[in-house]
Amino acid sequence: MRIAHVNFSDARDGISGSVRSRMEAQKKQGDAPTLFSPLVTTPEADVRQLRPVCQEFATALRGFEQNNGIAGLSAELLLDLWRQPDFLAADIVHLHATTSNYFSLYLLP
Repeated sequence: MRIAHVNFSDARDGISGSVRSRMEAQKKQGDAPTLFSPLVTTPEADVRQLRPVCQEFATALRGFEQNNGIAGLSAELLLDLWRQPDFLAADIVHLHATTSNYFSLYLLP
């Protein structure tokens, strides 16, 4: 099964480390997990870095999100998900850290 994880960081320690542990367990089961994150500290085959789509649009979204108390994985970075073939092909999507305002829920249908 193809699984997409969306998280604020690709770190192997702390809360982000639990995402990586889950991914390792999924690999052992024969699944194909991929992590999407704006903060990539080590290049790995199963990690994709999210990048802003358009600077002008990103600036406008950042202002909106700051005014509404949203930080971290913002809409400007999440729009890059729709350009990622591994995300589009995923059977399951795990949205990590949504309760800490790391993930902008404004983009979800």
